Amino acid sequence: MNPIFSITVKDIQNLSDEQSRELVVRLCRAELRKNGISPAAVSWGGDQRAKDGGVDVFVDVDPAMGLNGYIKNDQSVFQVKAEKFSKGKIPGEMAPKGKLRPAIAELAQKNGAYVIFSKRDSLAGGSRTESSLAQRITAMKSCLLDQGLDDRVIVDFYDCRKIADWVEEHPCIANWIRDVLGKPILGWQPYAPWAYKESDTEARYLIDERVKVFVPNEEEGRDALSAINRLRIDLNKNVSVRIVGLSGLGKTRLVQALFDQRIITEQPTLDAVYVADENGEYITARRLVSLSMGEQQKTAISEVPDDILIEWCDISPEERYIFAADTCQLIEKSYSDQSPTNTTLALSAVAKSDFAGAKDKKAVLEIFSNRFHPRSYYDGSLSAILKKRLELLPTLNPTDDEALRIQIAPAEEALKTIIAAIASCEEAEERSRTGRFE
Repeated sequence: MNPIFSITVKDIQNLSDEQSRELVVRLCRAELRKNGISPAAVSWGGDQRAKDGGVDVFVDVDPAMGLNGYIKNDQSVFQVKAEKFSKGKIPGEMAPKGKLRPAIAELAQKNGAYVIFSKRDSLAGGSRTESSLAQRITAMKSCLLDQGLDDRVIVDFYDCRKIADWVEEHPCIANWIRDVLGKPILGWQPYAPWAYKESDTEARYLIDERVKVFVPNEEEGRDALSAINRLRIDLNKNVSVRIVGLSGLGKTRLVQALFDQRIITEQPTLDAVYVADENGEYITARRLVSLSMGEQQKTAISEVPDDILIEWCDISPEERYIFAADTCQLIEKSYSDQSPTNTTLALSAVAKSDFAGAKDKKAVLEIFSNRFHPRSYYDGSLSAILKKRLELLPTLNPTDDEALRIQIAPAEEALKTIIAAIASCEEAEERSRTGRFE
């Protein structure tokens, strides 16, 4: 999961009682959708503190699909607790006054699973953690043993760290948590009535067979339902999809339909995360792409043809050329036929076009220089890597234009200073490692 959607233990603890229960429901539904199972198999209700028979959330997948993982069985009960829940509280919860709750007894008939989630407990860290968690699970198993149901029910105890880890499997739910806690990611929204003049997600998407959607490599247009299924399939492959059409044709409403659980297609509905280009600064999108980049420096923006990206930048050059500098593919590598280990580096064509079109060339140069630093693991000397990349800056001025040379020179000097400092540190580390002092 991208770090921008990370959820902390504190985030889970800050949810209200009702939000905690809703969170488990959303997680169960998302987990079922991920496995191609209808989320209708999840039911819930009641208050954490109410006498609800020991059931806050119930998953009942029939026929069984062999679920495991966070949902530990096709028949699973989740009991959500709003307070710290020590091992001493477990017997009274599972078997009040010594009598096993009927819901747990029913699970035993199906070899189901019973999970207690305490949003106040944080058991993370060290042997004490393992002991604390093990003690709770042992207490749950002891209750079953006392009732003659040893190993008939799978039991587990989820603390807030476990739930936070589960949330990070589903970015849309991470986004929902941030939203309900009042710290949404700027520009990003959960599933909502995004389309023009839409006010309610309950409004139905009208399927009109006369409406045709053209998809790649097909000469005939598809009806809307078939197109929605195709889009869901493509997006589940983690590929980018671009929808093109005149204003007012219903592009945004079509996108909204991809996440509508009432529109049934062979491919399950998608989890919804959506970004709107509202203020032109692209802060969140830049951060998301930047965090996603590895050493090859390829990003989602790399999938956009160079000419289209530059044409898009020209619409609002002050902001968009800066965005492109931060997110486009920066470096291209080529390999020698004679020696595959020998690589040649070059600035990508789109990076050069971005620099050429940018009004604030100083800002673009600063971004490029920062991006010369490896974003992930690298082998060898960092100063040597940066020296090779320093040689790329003059290629931004292929005609040796004097004005450009004057603009590029400060960036070169700044990078040389950084390289010299890194080289000095590397030499000191090498002397310390080898014990040589010259």
